[in-house]
Amino acid sequence: MRHFFWRLNFLLLSIATYSGQMYLAAATLAGELHPAWSYRSKELMTRYAKVKAYEAGERVEGGASSRRSIRPRTTP
Repeated sequence: MRHFFWRLNFLLLSIATYSGQMYLAAATLAGELHPAWSYRSKELMTRYAKVKAYEAGERVEGGASSRRSIRPRTTP
């Protein structure tokens, strides 16, 4: 499952797919890796929310030690 998220993150970070196609890309990717795997999970919904925030131009603050704002797609 970890490999699935690594590959999906790569597709999203490289802008090879976007929020509207993310679940289709996830279903295709899950079928390629292992036909019995399901791409439906709560972690995928979290990734979807971050992609939507990124596309909307939102920014998040770094932490207490970092005063800079970053794009949500690049946060873990």
